[in-house]
Amino acid sequence: MHFTLVDETGVVQEHHYAGPTLVVAVKDDCMGCANFYRERHPGFAPYEVIVVATNDAPISGSAYPIFRSPELLAALDIRSAPFFVLITGEPPEVTREGLVYDVSQVLEELR
Repeated sequence: MHFTLVDETGVVQEHHYAGPTLVVAVKDDCMGCANFYRERHPGFAPYEVIVVATNDAPISGSAYPIFRSPELLAALDIRSAPFFVLITGEPPEVTREGLVYDVSQVLEELR
């Protein structure tokens, strides 16, 4: 799996799947989103966490880099935020997905 990410400064990064990846779709005016991205939680250590904004509004206060990638959102069929998708395996496939309310809820759904 390969996709393009654009960071908030406009720098383009090519990304290649390298193992379990948690993709979290967020937006600027979403409390569930903010509860997730404001701090890194050690429970997500086994995963590469990629936070992707679903709109162009700036997002501040994130402990994670915020990316834009309409290509990735479309490939994972993510249509709105807050939403997460866990990609695992080889070849990579979606193994879990759901709404994001807060960190503990996402961790519970990943078990």
